[in-house]
Amino acid sequence: MSDQNLPNAKVQQDSSTAIPLKYKLDHIKVIFANLAGREKVMVLIAIYLVAGAFIWWVLLSPAIQILKNAPAKHLVLDQEIQSMQQMVAEAKTIQAQAQSQNAPANFESTLKLLSENTIPGQYTLLSSGDKITVTLQNTESKKLLQWLEIVRIELHNKPQEIQLKQVNNSTLWQGTVVFLLPKMNSK
Repeated sequence: MSDQNLPNAKVQQDSSTAIPLKYKLDHIKVIFANLAGREKVMVLIAIYLVAGAFIWWVLLSPAIQILKNAPAKHLVLDQEIQSMQQMVAEAKTIQAQAQSQNAPANFESTLKLLSENTIPGQYTLLSSGDKITVTLQNTESKKLLQWLEIVRIELHNKPQEIQLKQVNNSTLWQGTVVFLLPKMNSK
């Protein structure tokens, strides 16, 4: 036999010995019918046991495992929910603090405190209506820039109007800086 004929021979052999499923089932029925009564009962018990094991392994066991693990997962989720609720409470507290810091009275006192710490003795504050005017006298340029940056960052407010003049071509400045008071939130 040549090497080329081997695969064809195998295919022919497989197709000739292949028995359709219907004939196999008929053969099994014949064998089952020829069994004695006790043997039939034992075969049926074995079939039921295999079917039961399959159902257990494929359908019931994963569901039972999920039910066993549910309390632990439920506890983890409860802890996550509690943590998220604490974060929400903290966020609300921070928002309330930010709103209270933006209140006009706090704004003026905080501006006064920041000014005293940054440019002590070189300013006067005048509050009129919804504006605060800061008059600067002989303020060094570095301290002026530092003060403006701190006010912008800490009070979240930028000057509405700035009128500054350099004093005698030096590094000193004088003039006015006007801030609008923040509006109260109506929440």
